[in-house]
Amino acid sequence: MKNKVIFYTYPSCTSCRRVKSWFLENGIPFEERHIFKKPPTPEELKHMSIISEEGIDSLVSVRSNRYRQLGINHLDMKFSELLKLLSEEPKLLRRPIVTDGQQVAVGFNLDMLSLIAKRFKSKKIV
Repeated sequence: MKNKVIFYTYPSCTSCRRVKSWFLENGIPFEERHIFKKPPTPEELKHMSIISEEGIDSLVSVRSNRYRQLGINHLDMKFSELLKLLSEEPKLLRRPIVTDGQQVAVGFNLDMLSLIAKRFKSKKIV
């Protein structure tokens, strides 16, 4: 996860398309990962929750249909169980997620994207 920008995306997601366009317009190299075909691993999610200002809560989509269907309350779960569930059920994740291993941006958060982009602006696209 280090030394590159990983962009977890879903093609029909409006915010995902906005982030991708912003990266391309600003010459930011990134590795695009389809969040449903290759979701973040529990280890990646753990790392992102550690470096995120809001912890794991910033990644969980409590308003998603899947969250309601499962009838869960992630606050009542063990951390390790939640990480495993989020990796197995990526519809529970907010989108897009962008990380460089040191910062995490969820959604179209221009301030966080700009912080991440500063380190990668001059590098070639992966």
